[in-house]
Amino acid sequence: MDADQRALSAALRNYAFIEHFPDIARGHCRVRRLERIYGKERIRAEYDFIARQL
Repeated sequence: MDADQRALSAALRNYAFIEHFPDIARGHCRVRRLERIYGKERIRAEYDFIARQL
């Protein structure tokens, strides 16, 4: 792999990360907010319930 290919590969990884990370961060913040309101145990129980339905 030459320098141009490595640079393109790095740029594509950076782009994917930049597109992906904000979505994950938003989801994390939403879950944390629900945990503060309803408690970690209740949110975890709901998550487990939903996961079993899939």
